[in-house]
Amino acid sequence: MTWTGRETVLSADGTKIDLRFLGSGPGLIVVGGALQSAEDYLLLAQTLSASFTVYVPNRRGRGGSGPHGADYSLEREREDLLAVQAAAAATVVFGHSYGGLVVLHTLTQPNPFVAASVYEPGVSINKSIPVDWLPNYRAALAKGNRYAAFAHFIQGNPQAPPIARIMPLWYLSVAMRAMPGFDEHIGAHLEGNALEHEQVDRMDGRWEDYRNVTAPIQFLVGARSPRFVSDTAQRLQTLIPKASTHALRGLGHRAPTSRHAVKVAGATAAFLGHFTA
Repeated sequence: MTWTGRETVLSADGTKIDLRFLGSGPGLIVVGGALQSAEDYLLLAQTLSASFTVYVPNRRGRGGSGPHGADYSLEREREDLLAVQAAAAATVVFGHSYGGLVVLHTLTQPNPFVAASVYEPGVSINKSIPVDWLPNYRAALAKGNRYAAFAHFIQGNPQAPPIARIMPLWYLSVAMRAMPGFDEHIGAHLEGNALEHEQVDRMDGRWEDYRNVTAPIQFLVGARSPRFVSDTAQRLQTLIPKASTHALRGLGHRAPTSRHAVKVAGATAAFLGHFTA
């Protein structure tokens, strides 16, 4: 199965948002993470399409969508999501990683969503998602060395495999060159990855804002992810009146874009189905 439709939506600032969709039933929007495009969520969308019409936008800076723009912020992402919602008439939403942060930010303000499911949102609490790798990352990008830039990101990313975080930087850079599809799937998103992690850092310390979320929300976490991930979900659950947390055994951070997307889709459909019947 592949996408059954594609259209372009205009955001509030005129930026084009490339939107893919498939399935039938109530509308559900999937908001993807950093370094990901709509294509990475095809299996998740296929599985969810048994119960929903699934809309997956290519967020700014990827696919057929426009660039991040000079005034990029989470507010632009919120506007993009609301533009997609208006076109899709969807009332439920799923977010993964940075896409989860976009969903949470949107839910803190007036919005049309009746419920949300979020997998390991990119919420940093007291620098739980560090960005001290960004200066070296940007310096490598400025020199045109995308492999070294990504190696700096991997070594500073608490979600990365432990072995990758202790490899010599030169060795990791060489390994990046041998990675199939690096330029297409990772290299093309590296500048956007920096912009988006800057937004993660900007929101650190503002997690109290999520007290304003009134919609029911399910936090999904992978049981194989680092401890800080579940700690973050639990902290958010204490702030949001209608929040719950569910751990999925055997899964890690990349589950929604892997073969394990089927399991993530099952938990998401079971929760969101209560609000679309």
